Order: sequence, then structure tokens, then C-alpha cells
Amino acid sequence: MNKPRPHRALRLPLARFGPRGVLMGALCWLLLQAVSCRYGALARADETAHFTSCVYVADGQPRFYDQGQAVDTLLKIRVPRATEVYRVRFEATDEMGLRIAVQETEVRLQAGLNTLVFSLPKEAVTAGDYRLGARVFQGDQLVASKRLTVAVLDRAYLQAKLANVARRRAELKTALDAAARQGIDITYPQTSWALSRLFERLVGTELATSKREYGKLNWQLNDVLLALQKSLTQIREWIRYPTRQLRVPLPGTRGLRIVDGAFHDGQGPVLLLGALGNFGRSFPLTDFELYAALGFNSTEALLEFGPRDTQPEKGKGVSKTWLQELDAYMKAAAAHNIFVYPTVEHCYIAPWMFREHPSAFTCGSHYLATCIVNPEARQLWGQWLGQMARVMKDYPNLLGYCLGNEPHYSFTGYCAHCRRAFGEFLQREYTGIEVLNRRWGTGYQGFHSVGIPPQGRTDWWPRNDVPDSRRIVRPEHPGPINQASMYDWQKFNQHRMTEFFRSMKAAVKKVDRDRPVFWESPLVCATWGEYGHDDGIDREEIGRLSDINGYDGWTSNFPGGDWAMDADVANLELMRDLAPGKPLFNSEWHTVTSINGEVSYQQMVREKRPPGYIRAALWLPYLHGNSAGTLWAWGYGAPPPSGGRWQMLDVPYFVQIAGETALDLRRLAPEVIAFHQARRDVVLLFSMASKLQHAEHFEELRTFEALGHVPDEWKGKTRSTSSVAMRQLKHVHFGLFCLDMNYGFVSERQIGQGQLAGRRLVIVPAADYVAEETVNRLQRYLKAGGTVLIIGDSLGHDERGQKRDLSGWHAKSQELLVAGFPVTMSQFGSGRIYRTARLSGQQYRRFFDAFLDEVGIHRSYRITDMQGGSVDGVDFRTTQLGTRRLAYLINLSRRQVKVKLVSKAPARGLARASQPSTQSLRSAHDLITNQPFTFPLEIAPLDVKLMEIKEAEN
Repeated sequence: MNKPRPHRALRLPLARFGPRGVLMGALCWLLLQAVSCRYGALARADETAHFTSCVYVADGQPRFYDQGQAVDTLLKIRVPRATEVYRVRFEATDEMGLRIAVQETEVRLQAGLNTLVFSLPKEAVTAGDYRLGARVFQGDQLVASKRLTVAVLDRAYLQAKLANVARRRAELKTALDAAARQGIDITYPQTSWALSRLFERLVGTELATSKREYGKLNWQLNDVLLALQKSLTQIREWIRYPTRQLRVPLPGTRGLRIVDGAFHDGQGPVLLLGALGNFGRSFPLTDFELYAALGFNSTEALLEFGPRDTQPEKGKGVSKTWLQELDAYMKAAAAHNIFVYPTVEHCYIAPWMFREHPSAFTCGSHYLATCIVNPEARQLWGQWLGQMARVMKDYPNLLGYCLGNEPHYSFTGYCAHCRRAFGEFLQREYTGIEVLNRRWGTGYQGFHSVGIPPQGRTDWWPRNDVPDSRRIVRPEHPGPINQASMYDWQKFNQHRMTEFFRSMKAAVKKVDRDRPVFWESPLVCATWGEYGHDDGIDREEIGRLSDINGYDGWTSNFPGGDWAMDADVANLELMRDLAPGKPLFNSEWHTVTSINGEVSYQQMVREKRPPGYIRAALWLPYLHGNSAGTLWAWGYGAPPPSGGRWQMLDVPYFVQIAGETALDLRRLAPEVIAFHQARRDVVLLFSMASKLQHAEHFEELRTFEALGHVPDEWKGKTRSTSSVAMRQLKHVHFGLFCLDMNYGFVSERQIGQGQLAGRRLVIVPAADYVAEETVNRLQRYLKAGGTVLIIGDSLGHDERGQKRDLSGWHAKSQELLVAGFPVTMSQFGSGRIYRTARLSGQQYRRFFDAFLDEVGIHRSYRITDMQGGSVDGVDFRTTQLGTRRLAYLINLSRRQVKVKLVSKAPARGLARASQPSTQSLRSAHDLITNQPFTFPLEIAPLDVKLMEIKEAEN
């Protein structure tokens, strides 16, 4: 939350300008008294860069939105020069843009940040949106400027603005009808028609209550009016220039299939984007007309559900009420070509299940609130899933079945069934108990007596209301905490999770063989282990079993980090490459809703989720492998926090940008999917064993054991983040991210299957715990002429921590400097091994830009600055689609950059013997806007371009 900062209140005499009197004087001078207000910049969506604002409620008692929540003082101007007297010019305009007051004065300002403050006397205020500009001059030279919007609001003013929305929508409808009669595709501009209908109802409903969140409502109406004006301009342009229109393909009518790793609807490949959350009983089914008109084509069925919803009483079949709701929902969605998937919630358990099957619920974690090894539990869930499949399988718009929501399985699983299953697992892993004892440092007599290593924590309880007396919270006879025991336990945890998923998939496929199944596992947890290391998710194995590669993810805050979203891309690309040929589906996509509900509207649009951020955050995942997404959350009908502030329906421009992006993706699906299938000659090794061998995590568990409890400050989280290998994997990915090249990941399993063939470079980032088969395969790859870069301590131990002799890898080494970083190079057969120390992400950026040239990795197309240097912060990739050369760029930096596009022919001979010939390219066609453009190109922060390159021109 923002805190008020000290300021110097500059006081000037009050001037009057016509009948508005005191108000105009206050607006012009700005300098009477500080007013701390909580809410809400009323700038238009495309003008937020320099706006801040105050909301004053003019009817009833004076009240500011979120009374008592302080923010920074309203108008700040930074003076870059020395402290002295400056000429300050103020101009006030009304909402029509008419100038209503001008005033100039000389004010002494300090070098740096100056705060100008103002008040709005209630008794002299007329409701309206007012704008004020302040410009600072030194002589005739402009030194600084700032703009401010002040909204003075009452109910009558907002009701009048609401009526204006209806008039403007009618005007747009007339234009849309005229365009349709001329054969113009009106799909894009009609999104504003749908947006205005939706928000007219939402705002009108709230105005009819005693709530007085006028600032929010005013901003929403301003956004809607801006959207209507934009669509009017667009449709009139298309009527005049029909070749500029954007034609959206009609949806297919034969349901979805998966073909070559992509969704097909009978007409061709499709990409899906929609929303979920707060649907069900709170969602008027008639809104599917608006939902589809906004551009969306997918959603979730009735939120997550479980046996408590569908079969609350034993022996009475599926609830008729629930069946009726589901049927109405599915049919209403189908009428508007909306694909729907159900999500199973394993913590929504019917009370009769607890009573009659208590042993099925002694274990469980988070949303997976059941013992996944217990045969009784598997039978219960299998029967229920079969029943659900029979209910849903005949709906033509069924997208597939999500068989679990966020299925962590951490710090649990110590019942008799789990102990027996663990012993059986170990018996398959070891040739005898004596081998296990040597590795574990124990003296067990048989596998049945092996103790489960203690997990220490007991705070990730399942959300199933099971009494504490029934829970088994610790192993009865704990085993040791060491590298071998922890690896075996974590691999067993993954194994039992995979087998539980396999059993659920079998139950569904027995009834419905054709529809895809998937799990919605949290992306960061399951991939990197950042928020829990024993979650049980083997991302690769679950991806292999799934028909759709499902996950629950979010988009990083802008401008968090060096660039907003590179870590999200790393997650996606890892998932994509661990399960190739399976469409990626983010079925709970957190964007707006990952913001804390206490954030003000002004912070929301200016700092956290500006329009450009929304667009870039949606486009980036699809260009890196995503095939479908449903955004959390639509927004009405649920109590906080799920229905609290910062749902989609709080922010009109989020709804419209998401809908327009959904239309872009439908129109450009073949071009986007071409990037999913691009060739990747450079790969990073993903080692599951190196992820699980996490020394800091093991030490944390030993601390818990020594204390005998989990300290309160550690509950609900872990102090040890990712393992060294996973942190380095992300740093290396960051280093490669903006180097104009397609690259990917390869797992140890994939290496064992021979998937190193044809790779130009394999990077091993601090993966010190790998299988013997991995080392053998790398040796074969090197002998055949491959290139391996080893970073830090790598390959030196097996999965359980036993040291490995790598002396044969270090013969005849040569010292090099690459971008100033020391590197050792040695020959191995016909190949080369390079070694370097661990670096940071920014250091890797410099290192790899030079190293790729060193080892002959050719980048055919590059963007450069005007001097020919590399461009930080811009994600640029190219690929082929038939004979077409496609490219995209997204500016994830915080500055506007000017770039050139060059093509580079491969160098002949040795990599460093000659430089590749370089050709500057000028012409390209933006496929998103259907407009040509030329290089050099200036791109603003968060700009997105998907283009076809014209290669023939110099």
C-alpha cells in the first residue's frame, strides 16, 4: 500500500474564472491544500502514462473511495536542473477538451521531485471529469510536464454517462449493420458492443445500490466509451478500405481433436482462450451471447466440483439439480461455440464417504485430499469419475476432462497402505535389501521394514474437513534424511501420484475413449520446486500420460524483474519439450487476480496491469507453446477472496483486450503454432534427480526434526527455494532468452531414448546428480562430434549421491576467454567439451551472445540496435511456415527501442575464420493488424509484433 510522503505545499492566491468560480480556481492553481485520496486514475486506457487522479463524491457527505487508505500526493513534477524559480503554466479543460482556464506563475522548485497539491471545495463543485496540465519552463525551454485528471462524481452524473454508453452503442450497432450488409467481417468491432452491454448492466446494477464506489464506475464507463469510439472508427475505416479488415474464420462444428500436437475443430488448427471462475449459479446463461461476442471460445463447467456436489447422499444417484444446471450450462455454451471442460476437485468429498470409508482419507495434501495408494480410495474415485464421464461424454462441446485441481501431494502418505507401497517400490529399485542399506547407511532386515524419511512439516493439510484425530501426520518409525533416502522417497511420491493419475484416466477412458484428459498442476511448483520439493509431480511422466499438457500458472508482475515474463516462458518451454506433441493448456491463468486486493485502481492500471501488459502477457505464452487458456477469474457471484477486487469484470480493458487477443489467435492459429514446432538445435539438460537432490531442503527437514516441530514463521512455506541445478537452469534460460534463437530442453529420459541426435549444442547447467545412462549417452554424442557445455559442478554423482569418476573427460584441455569469462575446452572423440563456472542471468546474457558464435551456432535473423549491437529485453524468434518466413518480437524492457532486422548467411569454414555476410531487411507485414511496416522500427515497452518478413529486399 502506498504511503503519503512529505511535500512542500505551495500556496498561491485563489483566482476565479467565470461561473465555475472556486472550482476552476482550484483546478488552475492546483496549489491550495493536499487532498489524500485512494482512487482511481480516470485517464483513458491509452493515456495512462502521465495521469493520476482524485475522486470526490459530490452528493451526500464528502467521501473518498476506500476512505482512510492513503496514497502518494497527487501531482508530482521532476525538475532535472538546479533549484531556482521556474515559470509554471497550468491549463484546465473540461471533459470535451475545451480549455476553461489558463494561468501562469513563477514558482521556486527544487532540483528533483516536487509535489504540487490541491483541494476541491465541495460547495463549489459541479460533477464531471476535469483535466489539468502543468508545464514547467526555464525561459522558453520546456523542462518538465505532467497531466492530471480530476473527477468530481455524483450518482446523477454517472447515470447520465451510462445513458451515453447506450446511445453510443446504438450508433455502433447501426454502423455494424451497415458494414455487415456490405460483406465486412464485424467480429472485431462487435467486441465493444458486447463490452458495453455487459458493463452497462454491471454499472447500472451497482448504481441502484447504496454502494458509492463512484471512482471505479466512472473509470469503467470511460473505458467502455473509449472502446465504443475505437470500434466506430475501425468499422468506418473498413467500410472505406475493405482490404484492411480482419477476417476471423468460422468455428468448426465437429468438436475438437488433437492433431500433430494442436487442437483442430474440423476446419483447421485452433487456439483457445476464455475465462473461468464465479460461474455456475451466479452466471446468467444468456451472457454466453456476450461472452462469445467478446471473442472467447472456452470455459470451465460450473467451477470445480466433486462428490459433495454431484452425489451428496449415498444411493440416490447424481443430484437432479446439479444435472439440470450442468445440462443448461453445456447447451447454452454449445449454442455459442464455447468449448467446456469439467475440473475434478478431490477435496469436495461427500460426508457419507468419510463415514463409510475412513481409511481412504487418513492421508492427503492440499486439494488432493485422499490416500492415493489405498485401493478403496481408488475404487471410490474410479466409480465416481466413470459416472461423471457417462453424464458428460455426449456433449459435442466437451473439450476434455481435467482430473485434478492443483494436485500437490506434500508431507503426507504414511499410512499402512503407503508404507507397504513404498517397500514394494524399493524392492523394484534395488537388487536386495543389503544394497539399500549400503546406500542409506541403515540396517533394515527387509523392504517391508524400511522407514519413511520424516518430512517435518504438518501444515499442508488437505481441504476436506477430516478431523485431526484421523490424520496420520508422521511416519511411525522414521528413516534417515540423506541423499539416497530422500531421492528414493521423492521418486516414490512421484510414482504413486503418476499411478493414481493413470487409474483415474483409465476410469474415464473406459466410458469415453475419445475425449482428452489432463491434470491442472501448478506450473512453478511442479517444474522448478520453488514452493515445495516433495509435491509428487513428475511433470514429464504426467505429460506423457495426459492427452493435454495441463497446468495452473500466472504471469509475473510488470515490471517485476529485469524483464517481466522470461521466467514464465522458461516454465512453458520446459513443459512443451518434456511432453512434445501435447497441447499446453493453462486452465487457471492468473493475470489480474495475482494482484493483492488492496491495490488501488490507479496502481492497478498505471503500475501493475496497464493495457500493454495485458496484451503482451497473453501473447507471449502462445508464441512459446501454449495452445489454450482460461483466465481467472470472470468475476461475479463469489465472496472474497475469489470474488474480491481485481477480477476481469473490474477492468473493462482487460476483458476487451483478452477478447480481441482470442480473436487474433483464432485468425492466426497456423502462424502461432509454427513457432511451437520450430527446430531447436540448442538444448538445456533438465535433470529430475538434480532437482530432487536439494541440500538446503534436506537441512531444513533436519532442523524440523531437531526442533520436534515446525516454527510458526515457516508454516505454509519453505525457506529453501529451488535446488542449485534448477536455479542455474533458470539463469541459463534467462541468458539465452533475448538472443534471437529457438532453443529448448531435453530430459534424462529423452537422452536415454536417443534424442540427442542432431543437436548442435547440449548445455548441462549444474546438473550434478544424473543417471549413468545419461553420462554414457553424452559420451556417445561427444564421440560422434557433438558439443557439450558443462556449467559448474555437473555429472559428478549418480541420482542418489554416489560420486562418479570423470577423469577421462578432462584430457588435453585448452584455456579460453569468452566475453571475458574463463572457459576450458577439451576434445572428446570427435566432439568438444566446454566448461565454465556458474554465472548470473545477466552474465549469461553476455557470455552466450559470444559463446554461440564461438561454437558455430548460426542465428540466421537478428534484431540489432542502430549501431549493430545486441538488443536486451526484446524477445525475437523466427520460423518457417511452408515457404513463408515468420517472426515475432515482444519488447519486455521498460524503454522504447529502435531496432534493425538483419539476416546473416552462415559463415564458411571454421566458426571464427570468417564473418557471415549480413543483409539489412526493411519490409515486413504485421499479421496482427494486417498492416505493412518497415525497419528500422521503434517499439514501445510491451509492444507485440507477429510478422511475415519480406526476405528479398536490401
